[in-house]
Amino acid sequence: MSAVDDAFRLLDPLTRAQLDTVATRLGVADYVPTATVADTRAALVRWATASDKQLAALKSAVAVVAPGAATADPATWQRCVRENHAYLTVLGLRTGDGHYRIGLDELFVDIELVHESANRQHVFGARGFDEARTDPLDAAGDLMAALAAVHSKRARFDVRGLVLVGLPGSGKTTLLQHALLESAKDPGLEPVLLRFATLQTLGLDDLGPRSMAAWADHQAKADGYPGAGRALLADPERRYRFLLDGFDELQSAEDRRAVARWLAREIPRWPKADFVLTTRKAAWDEERHPELTERLTTYTLLRLTMASRDAYVRRWFPLVAERELGPTPTEAVQRQAEAHAAAQAEALLGVFKSPDEATRHRVHRLTGNPLLLSIICLVFREYQALPRHRGDLYAKCFEVLIRGRMVQGCRTGLEPAQGRSLLGPLAWDMQATSDDLDSPKELPRADVLGWLERTRDADPGTRQQSAEALLGCLLRETGLLVSPDQQNVAFAHLTFQEYLAYEYARVRGLAARLARQAEDPRWREPILLGMADLSFRETFFATLLETPGRLSAQRELVSACKLEHEPPAEPFVAMFNRAVAPAPAPPPPLPWWKALFVSPEPTPDPPPRPTPADLDLALQLFLSNPPAAVREAARALMAHGDANIVKLAARVAGVSGPEVVAPKRLRLASGEMELVWVPPGTFVMGASPDDRAATSWERPPHTVTISKGFWLGRFPVTNAQYQRYVEATGAREPQSFRQEGFDDPDMPVTFVSWQDAQDFCRWLGETEGHTVRLPTEAEWEWAARGDDGRGYPWGPQPPTLERAWYGSYGTDPKDQEFKPGFGEHGDVVRGPAPVGGRPAGASPAGAEDMAGNVFEWCADTWRDQYDASDDGAIDIYQEDPAVSDRVVRGGSWIYDSWRLRCSCRNGDHPVYRFVDLGFRVVCVPAPER
Repeated sequence: MSAVDDAFRLLDPLTRAQLDTVATRLGVADYVPTATVADTRAALVRWATASDKQLAALKSAVAVVAPGAATADPATWQRCVRENHAYLTVLGLRTGDGHYRIGLDELFVDIELVHESANRQHVFGARGFDEARTDPLDAAGDLMAALAAVHSKRARFDVRGLVLVGLPGSGKTTLLQHALLESAKDPGLEPVLLRFATLQTLGLDDLGPRSMAAWADHQAKADGYPGAGRALLADPERRYRFLLDGFDELQSAEDRRAVARWLAREIPRWPKADFVLTTRKAAWDEERHPELTERLTTYTLLRLTMASRDAYVRRWFPLVAERELGPTPTEAVQRQAEAHAAAQAEALLGVFKSPDEATRHRVHRLTGNPLLLSIICLVFREYQALPRHRGDLYAKCFEVLIRGRMVQGCRTGLEPAQGRSLLGPLAWDMQATSDDLDSPKELPRADVLGWLERTRDADPGTRQQSAEALLGCLLRETGLLVSPDQQNVAFAHLTFQEYLAYEYARVRGLAARLARQAEDPRWREPILLGMADLSFRETFFATLLETPGRLSAQRELVSACKLEHEPPAEPFVAMFNRAVAPAPAPPPPLPWWKALFVSPEPTPDPPPRPTPADLDLALQLFLSNPPAAVREAARALMAHGDANIVKLAARVAGVSGPEVVAPKRLRLASGEMELVWVPPGTFVMGASPDDRAATSWERPPHTVTISKGFWLGRFPVTNAQYQRYVEATGAREPQSFRQEGFDDPDMPVTFVSWQDAQDFCRWLGETEGHTVRLPTEAEWEWAARGDDGRGYPWGPQPPTLERAWYGSYGTDPKDQEFKPGFGEHGDVVRGPAPVGGRPAGASPAGAEDMAGNVFEWCADTWRDQYDASDDGAIDIYQEDPAVSDRVVRGGSWIYDSWRLRCSCRNGDHPVYRFVDLGFRVVCVPAPER
C-alpha cells in the first residue's frame, strides 16, 4: 500500500471536526479552517506523505483525536480493510487528491493458475481422458476454484492452502484483494489479510504458538485499530482464511526459512482455517521450504490470456476517461468521451493482434503482465501509438511514469532526462549485483538515498532537492520505484531496471564492456536493447569478434540480437578478412656486419583467426540480403580450407555452380514458416543390431521406402506461428504463451496436444490451399537420418549442446528424479531454446532441432514394436482404431542424450499437453518449385 493510500485510509472514517483537530495538532501549513472536508483531507495527505516521519505523526494524532477509528472492534477494522482493498491504483495517473483509483470489481480480469505438477505431468482442463486422471488440486484454473479444491481435499489429505508464485507485476497482491472481497461474501468465513513486511517489523525472534494472533494485532495496530487483531482471532475454531502477502518481502533467506518453519507449526493450530501465501518466484525457488509444501500446494501465476488482456484494455480506457471527466459531465461530453475511449481501446488491440507488431515488440509477453499492460495502455493513451522497437517502447513507458502525469494537466514528477541521470547509475549497479534473473534488485533505503545524493548534482533541476525529497517523488508520484516494506527499495518491474542499465551503458560507451560480459545472463536484455543503436551494435560485435570462439559460444545471444536488428557489416567484414589474410612475412635478414650491432626486428604476431564455428555462425547471419561489403568478403572466404565454410560463403556471395547446391526451401506466408524439401528414398528404419542403447520398441530394423518427396518444417512450430493460428481462429491458447521461460516467440510451442497439432495443420492447409499434416513416423525418421543410417541427425558424432538442446533426466536409470536445469556436461538447460540456434545439428535434408529441444507429435498410432512384415514396405503409416496413444519423436530439453538417437521413439496419449512436447508440419503434395 502506498503512503498516499495509507494516509487516505486513516482519514476516511474521520468527521469534519476530527479532521480539523488533527490538522491543528500537526500544524499543517496549507490547512484552511473554512475548507471542505475533501480539501482538508487532501491537505493532510499532502503533509503526511512528505516523509515517513510525518506519516507516523499523522497516525499518532489520529489515534489520539479519533479513538473511534482506533477501536478494538474487529468488524470495524475488517470493514475498513475491505473498503481500502476494493480499489486498484493506476500508475502514472493522479488527480489533485492522490493516485487515481479504480474499483477492483470494475477492472479485475481472471488470472489463471497452474499447479506445479503440470510442468511434469498433464495439464489440467484437457479432454475427458485428461480430466479423468486429474487431481482436484491440479484442475483449478483460478484462485477461488483452487481454494475450493483445497477444501475438498482436507478430508483425505492435510492440504491446508496455497502458495501463489509469480513474477513482479503478475497480479499476486491483486489476487489476494480479490480473494478478500469474494471470501467476505461467505457469512461463515472470516478473511484476514496480513503482510509479511508487518511481521518483519513485529520481530521474528519471538514467533511461537498462536503468534498468528499477535501478527494480526500488529497489522491492525498499523492500520489504526489496536486490539482488533487479537479480538478477531480469539476463537481458533472459527473458519478463517489467512491471506498472507509478500513472503519475498522478508529481508533475508534466513528470515524466510525461520518464518516457513514457524508457519508449518502454526497452521495446525487453526484447524478450520485455510491459508494463501504469495511470493516472488526467486524467493520461493531458492529454498522451496519443504516443511511448508507439506501443508500448502504450490501454484504459478500465468500471464493473462488474450481474452483477459482484451477485456482489461476495453475496461481501462473508459474507466480512465470517466475519471477525467469529473463528477458532473454533460451527456454529450460523456458520450463523446466514451466513444473516444472505446476507439482507443480497439486501436490498441489492433496493434496487439498485428503479426508484424506482435513479433517486433514481443508484445504478447509484455501485455500478459497486468502491471506492464496498464503502463502500455497509458503510453498508447499519451502518444496514440506504440513505438516500433522494444527499446523505444520501454523509453516511452519510462517517460509517462517519470513525469508523474496528472489527469488534470499538472505534472509533479521529473523530466525523462533527469530521471535517466538520477536512476541510470542506480539501475546499472542493481543489474550488476543482482542474483535474480526474474525480479528487480532490492537495495536498503539508505543505499538508494546515497545513490541519489551522488547523482542529483548532474542536473540543475534536481540539484536543489534533497535525496529524501527525490526518493519520495519517485516512490509516490511516478511509481517507478516501490518500497513495499518501507525498508528496501526496488524498481516496480525488472523491465525498468534493465532499460535504465542499458541507457547508462549507451551514454557511458560501455558496449565493449557488455560484450566482454556476454556470458553473464544478467546482461542479455540490456544487450538486446542496444541492438537498436548502430554505434552500440558495431562496438559490441567488434569486441565480441576480437577473441576467436566467442561468437559461436554465444550462439543463442547472437541469434536473439539478429532478431532485434540486422548485424552490422563492418565488424564481420574485418573478421572474414582475418580468416583468409596471409601470415605477415618475416623481415629480411640483416647483413652480417649489421647483425653484430642491431637486433633483428621481431616478426609481428598474425591477427587471431576466427574459428570455423565462428565463421559458420557469421555466414548464417547473412544468408538473406547480405550487404555488398559482406558479399565481397564472403567471396574471398571461398578460398578457405573448410568445405562447409566454402559452401556457406558461396551462398552469401551469391555464387552458383555444381559444387554449391543450396537446400530447397518453401515459405508458407500464413504461418511465416520455412520448410525444407525431403526427397524420396529408401532407408533402414529402427535401431541397428549393434545399438546397445536401443529398446525393444525400436526393433526389428526394416527397410522402408518413401515413394514421394515432401516438404517438412525446417523447425518445430514456434509460439509466434501458433499465435497467428490462435488469433485467426480463437483456438485455445497453449500454456507456453503465458509461462515464463516458455513464451519467447521463437521457442517451439509446447503444451499442445496431438489434436491441437492436427487442428493447426488443418487451418494452415486451408489457408494456404495445400494439404498440411503431421509427419508419419517413417517420414520423420527418414528426414532425420537420411540414407546413410546415421545415429543422430548430424552424423555419428556424440551429442553436444552445440548440436542439440538436451538435459539430464534419465541419465542414470537408478535416479529418475526430475532435475531440469543441468545438462549431462553440467551446462545450464532450464527450458526450451529458440529454434535455429543449432545449425550444426541439422539433418541431411536441412531440418533443424530434430534432436532435442522438444519432442514432436507424429501422425501414427503407437505400437510396442515394429512388425517384421514391414520390411521392404512403402510409405509405412500405422493407424489402429483400437489404439489411442500416438508416436512422439526427437528427445527434449529435459531428457538425456539417449533420446536424441534417430531411432528412439516414445508414445503419449493424444490429449496430453506436456512442457516439452511440440510438433512440426509436413506439406503435401509439394507445390510447384
